[in-house]
Amino acid sequence: MTRYPPQDLAPFLHWFRERTEAVWASHVPHAREEHQLIADIEGWDIQTGTKWAPLSDGQIAAIEAREGRPFPEAYCLYLGILGGLDRPEIQFGFGPGASGAARAQRGVDWTDAASVAARRRAITHDILFEVDNGRWHPAFGPSPESREDRIAQIGTMIGLAPAVLPIIGHGFVLSLDRADPLPVLSAENGDVVLYAHSIRELLLRDWGHWIGIDHHEVRPAEFEDVPGAYGFWRDAMQRQTFAPTQTQRMTAWQLGRLWV
Repeated sequence: MTRYPPQDLAPFLHWFRERTEAVWASHVPHAREEHQLIADIEGWDIQTGTKWAPLSDGQIAAIEAREGRPFPEAYCLYLGILGGLDRPEIQFGFGPGASGAARAQRGVDWTDAASVAARRRAITHDILFEVDNGRWHPAFGPSPESREDRIAQIGTMIGLAPAVLPIIGHGFVLSLDRADPLPVLSAENGDVVLYAHSIRELLLRDWGHWIGIDHHEVRPAEFEDVPGAYGFWRDAMQRQTFAPTQTQRMTAWQLGRLWV
């Protein structure tokens, strides 16, 4: 198998699936102590024999019908070639009172409408929580005087924005009529940041360590690369870029991403 990943998305996803599954077939999960690299931060591992669980064309069409619009081409390719993992990951917690390892799923199961709704609520919850506690982004316009009106205004803005399409963890793209690349955003603690220029870049950054790709090889994502069509979500973004400095690697850990 070639060391260098293809540039086009479909060949890349097949290449990525083949290489990761080959590694996971014989991977032995590490002990919890081996993951305790930064105090009070969580880490993740993969179960032996984990494989990707792609959706069929029929399943994707049914989900698009349920959503009321077609998905972006790049997102359909992701669902149809990778889709998610066939078993939960292993999550290690290191905060106060944490012990042992739990099974958790960072992906999204599109065959379960309730799961998708919960993931979308998780993405918007922190923004609404911050607004409820007095934080107001200038890009949202003049702040209404009452708490209720602020919450209502943000809820309306989110409702009018393109629909959130979760990928992995806090990462998501938006339901737009765009070809690949499709910028990936991440929402955590009320902050929205550009995490990757594309689904391809997201996978290389977060999962490339499984196949020998250092995250330093993945170029930083720049705010200016977010299309204006991202609407509310672009307005909500802090003008942050993602570069793998030590501070930002700690932030990545807090987002549930394991850097090695």
